[in-house]
Amino acid sequence: MAGKAIIYISNQALIIYRWYGKKLAEDLRLENTDQATLKLTEYFQSHANKPIKVVFDILEEMYSLESLPHLNSRDRKAMITRKQRQMFAGLNFIYTDYKGRSDTERRDDLVLFSAITEEKSVNRWLQSLFEAKVRVSGLYSLPVLMEFFAQQLQGKQYKLLISISRTKQGILLRQSFFNNNILALSRFKQINEADQQALAAEIKEDVNRSERFIARHFNITNTDNLAVYFFASGKMGKVLFEQIDFSDIRIRPTLLLTNDFAQAQGYEIDSHESLPAYISGLAAKKRGLPSHYHEPKSHFYYFHYVVKVVLNSCSALIVLVTLAYSFTQIMSTSSLYDQEDDLRKQRNTILKKLTMTQTPPLFKSFNPFELAEQIKLYQQLKNASLSPDKLLNAISLALENSPKIILTKLEWGKQSEQGIQQQTDGFMDPSAMDNEVVAEPVIETVPISLQAKVSGFDGSYRHILVMIEQFKMRLLDNQKILNVQTVKLPIDISADNETSGAIKSQDKKTDFILEIQWQRNNG
Repeated sequence: MAGKAIIYISNQALIIYRWYGKKLAEDLRLENTDQATLKLTEYFQSHANKPIKVVFDILEEMYSLESLPHLNSRDRKAMITRKQRQMFAGLNFIYTDYKGRSDTERRDDLVLFSAITEEKSVNRWLQSLFEAKVRVSGLYSLPVLMEFFAQQLQGKQYKLLISISRTKQGILLRQSFFNNNILALSRFKQINEADQQALAAEIKEDVNRSERFIARHFNITNTDNLAVYFFASGKMGKVLFEQIDFSDIRIRPTLLLTNDFAQAQGYEIDSHESLPAYISGLAAKKRGLPSHYHEPKSHFYYFHYVVKVVLNSCSALIVLVTLAYSFTQIMSTSSLYDQEDDLRKQRNTILKKLTMTQTPPLFKSFNPFELAEQIKLYQQLKNASLSPDKLLNAISLALENSPKIILTKLEWGKQSEQGIQQQTDGFMDPSAMDNEVVAEPVIETVPISLQAKVSGFDGSYRHILVMIEQFKMRLLDNQKILNVQTVKLPIDISADNETSGAIKSQDKKTDFILEIQWQRNNG
């Protein structure tokens, strides 16, 4: 699967390298800019247009490691800004990096200054990228990136990294010098010699010139303190290195083949690719790498990409939350359906039980009683052997003919004091003791306490008393009811009580209690 890509720009070409697993390969090469925009557009239409880094490896770039007096952070920043204006007046692509303090007696601040001195060629390539809507995340300098590579090489305080690469125009020779793995200077030269021996001689002379400059500028008296690495790619580079005679100069380079070094690091690159290609590929993989040159357009396109990613993430989050909420609602609705189904099953079970009884207790006019209470009352009367069908039907029939009377409570087995007194008086009657009579069968009765109230009170207790008397007469129409006595009326009508004046709303009580003597036998 294709991985991260990087754009490598030299004076001759624009190359797009891409990682495929652990292999770095060339995806696109543009030798001129005539059709650059069209070809870049076509390329990125078929590839994911993610933010991409651009690495410059050009002649028109200068570097300088400066020692400045040590100051605090704020003053140091102001001094670096002034130094920039002095060194790179009128330039746009400028890079500065604070490298810490030197190991000299004064402990000066070390600052790396870098700038692209000729911006025309750079802007030409960048314009093609921007017209193709390529999202550039940052602009980088290859020699500065080589600092990460220099740290991987074991060696002394001073290191000189020499790399050669072949193009159609000739050989490109890049020499980068590092002091404690900090880039101090870098030289880039194009050699167009066609003859192999002349080419080797010119490379040797240029390297010797660099060594003399470094030794003089950094006061290197012993070349043993300088480690020189010569990077080449493929068989061509090895043959060219072997033709260079370094015996009469002070340096002794160590040959490293780029593809062999990459394999030792666990990567694979094409045999013809040079060290700059490998370092550019590593830069593509490195996260959080700050851009060296702060070019406004590159940040604009990168910001546009970041905003798009954030909005897409928010959209995905909103969709996820919506789906989660919908799922919750569906589960809640499903639970309600299940509860409704359970209630329906319970209702069907109750109705089924009711149909199994001899006379379902669906009694009319039992207004305050729910179905469950009717069933419970029916079962209790049945357990007491009180013929619930006949008793409830008798009460229900009387209530139907007295629509304003509402039954509120029904009890049995508790005889009122008035009823007990009447039974006692009857058994103690002397006439029953003086005369001999034939004993009649005793009719077993059960006192039923019926509590009710009158609805729609119109303020006239006379009407209520008449309704109660009529209700008592309708109860007595049933042969099983032997007697009905009044236990309590809504108003006290005894001789020693007087009722006068207007009746207040809170005094409008309409509840009353009747005691029914219900015949138990023959039930």
